[in-house]
Amino acid sequence: VALSGQRLLLRRDDAMRLRANVDLTMTGPLASVEVAGSVRLVDGLYMRNVSFNPLQLTVGGDTARRAPFRSIPQPFEFTKAPLSDWTFNVAIYNETPFRIQSNFIRSVVTPDIQLVGTGREPYLAGNVQFFDTALVLPFSRAEVLRGGLYFDEMQPRLPFLDLHARSRIREYQIDMYVYGRMNDPQVLMMSVPPLPQEDIRVLLTTGLTPQELQGDEGGRAAIGRGGILLFQSLFQNRDDLLGAEDDFLNRITVNILPPKQRGRDDIIETKFELTDRWSITAEKDSWGFFNGGVEYRFRFQ
Repeated sequence: VALSGQRLLLRRDDAMRLRANVDLTMTGPLASVEVAGSVRLVDGLYMRNVSFNPLQLTVGGDTARRAPFRSIPQPFEFTKAPLSDWTFNVAIYNETPFRIQSNFIRSVVTPDIQLVGTGREPYLAGNVQFFDTALVLPFSRAEVLRGGLYFDEMQPRLPFLDLHARSRIREYQIDMYVYGRMNDPQVLMMSVPPLPQEDIRVLLTTGLTPQELQGDEGGRAAIGRGGILLFQSLFQNRDDLLGAEDDFLNRITVNILPPKQRGRDDIIETKFELTDRWSITAEKDSWGFFNGGVEYRFRFQ
C-alpha cells in the first residue's frame, strides 16, 4: 500500500503552523507491517513569544534555578495488536525552511531525523540543527555559532543539546555554551575581558556589570534600563502594531551607562542593525556631546 499527499496540514494554531509532503509505503503481512517513506516539512513557522531571564540560567550545576523540563512527548502509541507490532522507518526533513520567529529567538530549524521503532514504542533518531540563529537578549543580541539537538536510542525523549552562542556588550565579548540532556542542561559562560560567571549573568540581564550598578549613577542607569525593557515588552506584545514577523525593535540596542567621572551626565549609546554586518550608531557622551557613526563587523573563521 502506498500513501502520498501534498501540503498536508499537521498543525495550525496561534503558536505554530506546519504542513508536509508525505510519501509512505506499508509492506508485509498485517501482523507485522513495515511503514517506510518520507515526511518532508513545508511552510513551517513557530511564533510563540517566550519569557527569558539570563539570571535563571543554570551555571556550574546550580539546580535551584533550573526550570523543570518534561520529556519530549512520544510521537504516538498503539497499545493493541496488530498496530502495536508494526515497525516504522520514516525520514523527516525539510523541503522548505522551518523558521522560528519570536521575541527571543530567530532561527531556521533543519531536522534530519528518522521515526523508528514499533507502534507500541516509536521514537525519533537523528538530529535537528539550528542555522542563521540569533538570540534577542534584554540589551544585546547573541549569534548562535553552533546549535543542535541530538536524539539517540538510549534516551530518545531527552535529546542532547549542544549550543555555542556569542554576544558583545560594549567592550565585553561573551561566549555561552549550553550542553547536556534537555532535563539537565549545563551552562558555561566566559567573557573577554574576563568576568566571574555571576557578573556575566548580570551583564547579560542589565547591560551593566555589578560594579557599574553601584552608587547613585548606577541606580539612575538601572532605572533608565527598566524603562527601556518596559517599552520593549509593551510593543513586543502588540502584534496589531508591529506584526508577528516584524523584528524592528529587536534590531535596536540602547545602553544607558553611568558616567566615568562624578558630576557628569549618563552616557546613552544606541545602535540600529541594518544588516548582519552594517549598523548605525549614535551616542550622547558624559560631556553632553552627540556622536554618530557607521559600524561594519568582520567575522573570522
